[in-house]
Amino acid sequence: AKLRRPLKEDTDIDIFNKEDKKNIALAVEDPNQLPSRTLMDLVKTIMEKVVEGIQYSETGAKLCISIIEKEKNQTFVESLINTCQQWFQERDKILRGIKAGDGTRFTAFMWFLTEMCGQFKRHKHQCQYQNIQPDVVLLSILAKCCQACVSLPIKCLPETECLFFVLTSIGRDLENELPAQLEQLLVSVRDGFLS
Repeated sequence: AKLRRPLKEDTDIDIFNKEDKKNIALAVEDPNQLPSRTLMDLVKTIMEKVVEGIQYSETGAKLCISIIEKEKNQTFVESLINTCQQWFQERDKILRGIKAGDGTRFTAFMWFLTEMCGQFKRHKHQCQYQNIQPDVVLLSILAKCCQACVSLPIKCLPETECLFFVLTSIGRDLENELPAQLEQLLVSVRDGFLS
């Protein structure tokens, strides 16, 4: 039997159930050996965990980037982008609908996106993509999340507080990559606070 090299993330994957831990460990080791369906399911597994609370954001982002760096066919990264886009589009049902008004799943989603943007920035030289720019796409989704936090009427205070953390973290990247979205967001922040 082939011995598996211990993962740095071994302690972090303990937050998942036994079957998911096994698949995550295999994906971090070599995602190219797993079926596409398994990789797509892992995206949902990781995403479901990260929206449970902001304490899982960094772990989830590190696991994702570990898989993305080794992946050859882009199944995982494309599934991650598609899932993030879908969850944002259906945020009121998927992320805000569990405990109406508390904003914890939505803010955890925003923290995860912020962590992912940071991971892509740190690992940019190690990740090669064809026809997609996952860092810019996730940055755009995150800017839209910020926009949703200040859309009138403002839904809840935790989302507004999260907005300021996110803008502090990614403001410069938004300015460089998506200046029109940043300008629109700043107008919305001003309008939200004036009303």
